[in-house]
Amino acid sequence: PGQYNNPYALVWVAHNISMVIGFTFGGLLACFAKAPRGAESACDMLFRPRRKMLWSTLLLSVVVNLQVWTWFISLPITDTMVNTVIYQSCCVWVFLISVIFLKERVTFIKVSSTLLTFIGVATISSFPCVSGPVTPPGPPTSEETQHLLGDVFVIVSAILYAVYEVLFKLFFEPAPAASSEEESRDEAEQSEVEESEEEERFRRNMATGELRRDGSSGGDVVPRVDAHSTPQGSGTHLAATSFVFVGWLGFWNFILLWIPIVALHYSGFTVFEIPEESLRPMLLLDCALQGTYTASLAVAICFSSPLFVTIGTVLAIPASVMVDALCNGISCSAASGVGTGLVVTGFLGINIAALLEGRRDVPSWL
Repeated sequence: PGQYNNPYALVWVAHNISMVIGFTFGGLLACFAKAPRGAESACDMLFRPRRKMLWSTLLLSVVVNLQVWTWFISLPITDTMVNTVIYQSCCVWVFLISVIFLKERVTFIKVSSTLLTFIGVATISSFPCVSGPVTPPGPPTSEETQHLLGDVFVIVSAILYAVYEVLFKLFFEPAPAASSEEESRDEAEQSEVEESEEEERFRRNMATGELRRDGSSGGDVVPRVDAHSTPQGSGTHLAATSFVFVGWLGFWNFILLWIPIVALHYSGFTVFEIPEESLRPMLLLDCALQGTYTASLAVAICFSSPLFVTIGTVLAIPASVMVDALCNGISCSAASGVGTGLVVTGFLGINIAALLEGRRDVPSWL
């Protein structure tokens, strides 16, 4: 009583919520987002999805469901703090897979930040926070064996998390807009008209003396840059398309990925039951938070990189320490504090690497 032991059902509900979030916000932003020239619009992705996007979202939907399911399985059989810090070791996997598939630049700051984060995770795992006095280790018990199994599930979830993030960045690329032969001809004619108008404007300015020797005009005759080419315009389009992409992940979850619930039920691995009425509000809140996290994570990846987003999530470690200390009476050793400091240092380092990315006055190896 008081517990609900059907993690995959919770995953399915959570990703249905992410579908609603993705299609809703993607559709709303699509009303204000103008696609860059030659790029597929959010409306086309929503109402006329391409085959590549459909199969890639199906694959990602399966991967993310497995990732969250294995993490949910690990929660009851691991300590909260240990579960959190082991899960954050996914930063190493993200970095390695990003170098292979996304051609992530290998720099000193990135490698150092990733290693510091990993060492910090390992330190906190070796000296976990405990409640009550510390007792000397004894022979393995059944509970410790169960915790070992939980740690295995966490590691599998961390690897799947890395695969999901890198594949999301790899697959998420709005296709060029489809254009018919008539549309191409119209664009060519429009381009010729614009060129002739520009030439006529140049001759008129030369005749009136408004054009200087350096090619600039005295008046406001030089065409302005289109507003939709600014970061604001492209950012809105990128957010809209990323939300729609998440919506299609949830769509496949809703249409197909309920099947494992039936399979797990009849195999006896996880018997499906309707949760008790007293548990439903908290379970629904948990699913809503997970669905919101899935959608916001996708948008963050599209605007940055899997490595940046992953290392940013390690801030959950100090937060977990504070929650355990305040709510559960957990005490932490000095080594755990050092490990937490290393994790925070790694996060700051990856931010510095992002700021230095592409600067010509900074050595490429840094």
